[in-house]
Amino acid sequence: LGGQIPVNIVTLSDVTHQQLATNQRNSLDNVKFVNTNEINNLLNEKPSSKVQFTPFDGSVVYSPVAYIPTILAIKISSVINMDIGHTLLLSRISGLMMYIVLGCFAIQFAPATLRLLFGSILLIPMAVHQASTITADISLIPLTLIIFSSIIKYVKVPDKKILGIGIIAAIFLPLAKPTYIFISL
Repeated sequence: LGGQIPVNIVTLSDVTHQQLATNQRNSLDNVKFVNTNEINNLLNEKPSSKVQFTPFDGSVVYSPVAYIPTILAIKISSVINMDIGHTLLLSRISGLMMYIVLGCFAIQFAPATLRLLFGSILLIPMAVHQASTITADISLIPLTLIIFSSIIKYVKVPDKKILGIGIIAAIFLPLAKPTYIFISL
């Protein structure tokens, strides 16, 4: 699986990976500094009209549903003719916004005794960092908290609305990451 990607975005990815690989092979005494001029020049370019097929080996198992915020951001940036660097930034911000919206809903939906705990979980630095990257994992923590809340609330007060919210979250969780299907069951 893969897709048609603008050539300069593929070049940016290749240059970045090459420089990271070079530094990983070197000892700490022999670290080469990243050529920021080359990367900055690529980031400031508009996505080229020339495309090439690029395999997406790591994302084969993910549903496109998990990438909806990123897809929308890329479409918006293409309509307003943004450069690659700003397109990446807009994509990251859109993912973070999805995390915030789902996280706020998870906190609001949670029983009052768990809201502080859920807020703390959502603000763990690694979770916030992950939410601000382009990844399918953005919705995992908030959806899991929504499922957990719906189970706790449904046990206390069987209500079809609570059950419905839990079922919807349980359907979307494995769409974000298929291995989480076991949590949904």
